[in-house]
Amino acid sequence: MQRVNEKAVRAPFMIVFFGGALAACAAAVTALLQDAGAEMVPVRVIGAGLTVASFATTMLFNVPRNNAMARIRPSNADSADAWRSFDAGWSRANTTRAVLAIAGSAFLASSLV
Repeated sequence: MQRVNEKAVRAPFMIVFFGGALAACAAAVTALLQDAGAEMVPVRVIGAGLTVASFATTMLFNVPRNNAMARIRPSNADSADAWRSFDAGWSRANTTRAVLAIAGSAFLASSLV
């Protein structure tokens, strides 16, 4: 898990990660300012909100746990216990952000149809 987290904090991932949240915000603002397709405005705004909620879940729950995990030395005898203490909370937050991202994507995609 530590290696995955080390590899993730690179420009390609960060551009997609932050860019996705910014694009969702732009979609919501655009939907609110447009006159055409007014029936899709709530769908687009909900989709954007869910996408931003996924981003927020990552920043508020997963990133702090990832940072704490990075401080654990795998060679320590208690590293397995430390991972178990992180696992439940991290997995719950990870599942939450995945559900939010999928739901947000579904709403945004359906607003284009």
